[in-house]
Amino acid sequence: MRYFFRYWLPMFAQMTLIFFLSSQSTFPQEIPVWMFYFDKAVHAILFGLLCFLLLRAWVAGEWAKTTNLTFSLSILFTTLYGVSDEIHQRFVPGRTPSLGDVTADAAGAILVCLAIWAIQLRRLPEDNVIL
Repeated sequence: MRYFFRYWLPMFAQMTLIFFLSSQSTFPQEIPVWMFYFDKAVHAILFGLLCFLLLRAWVAGEWAKTTNLTFSLSILFTTLYGVSDEIHQRFVPGRTPSLGDVTADAAGAILVCLAIWAIQLRRLPEDNVIL
């Protein structure tokens, strides 16, 4: 049970936060251009954090256990959750789905996985460096 609370509960809490924010119908319809970019950055951050928490849960915090499969599945799951988030927004008054938001969600997930992968490469012993 401690394993669930330590590794999986934060991921579910992040998913709940995203769902809650998507349920809000008070966001403005007409937004200035700079807000468009801010919105995409918020999407990338929220879904990047979701991807980080999912990957962390899958490897139980042991980052050396990450593989191409865990990276790929984390990105895929995060992106699919982004798609479901946009579908959910279709039914929220005042909100509309956006392919740009899904793209920002996927970009956030990819950037997090690339950052973790790069950190792992730096930690490899010199005789195991992949050229």
